[in-house]
Amino acid sequence: MWRWAIGCTVLGVLELLLVVQLHQWADVTELVLLYLLTTAIGFLFLSLLKNKLFRELNIGTSKKARKKIHQKIKNRSVLDGHEQQQYKAQLTLMYFMLAWVLIFVPGLITDLLGVLMVIPGLMNWIVDKSIIGYNQYAASHNPPS
Repeated sequence: MWRWAIGCTVLGVLELLLVVQLHQWADVTELVLLYLLTTAIGFLFLSLLKNKLFRELNIGTSKKARKKIHQKIKNRSVLDGHEQQQYKAQLTLMYFMLAWVLIFVPGLITDLLGVLMVIPGLMNWIVDKSIIGYNQYAASHNPPS
């Protein structure tokens, strides 16, 4: 929880510093137009990728399977191959929704992060790293007996 709070605070400070620097070269109207332009580009990019993403994911994970994965994560159990694929679909959808939020929040840095998060190769890398990191964490906290 604290990591998120610290991350959001750092992001907010970076956005402020960027606005102060940009304000030296542009007036308020130009900055507002720049924010609107980057947000519009971000939403356009997300809208174009949305259908492709959902088609590729084919999110058809049953409620029972989602509960099983949630329970394994709650118990810090290592996920097997099939569960990793289902969890990957869930994480991809979660990151996609986070990207929408980042683009919706005014700011150039948040827009850039939101767009970067949904680039297919980068999103797959983030999701794969998340799953690998979780399995390493679970394995270290639940050594096989």
